[in-house]
Amino acid sequence: MIAALLLDPEPHDRAAYSLHGPAELNHHDIADVMATTLGIPVHYEPISVEEFASAMTERGLPAHLIQHLSNVAVDYRNGVFAGTNDNVKKIGHRAPMSVEQFVSENRAEFDTSGPNFVPAANATARNPRE
Repeated sequence: MIAALLLDPEPHDRAAYSLHGPAELNHHDIADVMATTLGIPVHYEPISVEEFASAMTERGLPAHLIQHLSNVAVDYRNGVFAGTNDNVKKIGHRAPMSVEQFVSENRAEFDTSGPNFVPAANATARNPRE
């Protein structure tokens, strides 16, 4: 969508668009879709924005990214991203990607993304906090 706006900015002068995906999902719904797509258990456990920011800091992420993602988390919690629309398809000329499509197309990243994930072939119950 950003590329479409940059290629033809005039019709969008001073416009503000809300961007939504093809379906409104909460974090539990997203975990369920991921689990089904990956064939492994995926669970969402809510934490505070402060805990989220602290975990990102411990992982060495840049301060500007932590600030941005923390603000996104607050906006999500406050319903800023609620709803669906066709703005991505209408302006960007491509349908937004579903969670299932994203996970499928990036499966290798999920299969090898650290101690919280177990490759499907060796899926066993693990405590991600161990």
